[in-house]
Amino acid sequence: MSTHELGVVVRTDASLAIGTGHVMRCLTLASALREQGAAVLFVCREHDGHLCDLIETRGFSVSRLPSPHLDTQGEHRSTSVVH
Repeated sequence: MSTHELGVVVRTDASLAIGTGHVMRCLTLASALREQGAAVLFVCREHDGHLCDLIETRGFSVSRLPSPHLDTQGEHRSTSVVH
């Protein structure tokens, strides 16, 4: 068994339009992974109604992506979050 810590990136969104269920289920999964020693990072868009603050209050790091309507260039942007 390796002594290296497992790193997990969870890509999920919540908004007023799509709801919050996916984020809530991912939080449950992330908590179980953390209990097993994994380092968990969430990557979320800042849509209206996002839950980034809630995720952070649960002790997880969040890499925030801009909501597409906030991107004034009209381009999709790539963000490197895994090193």
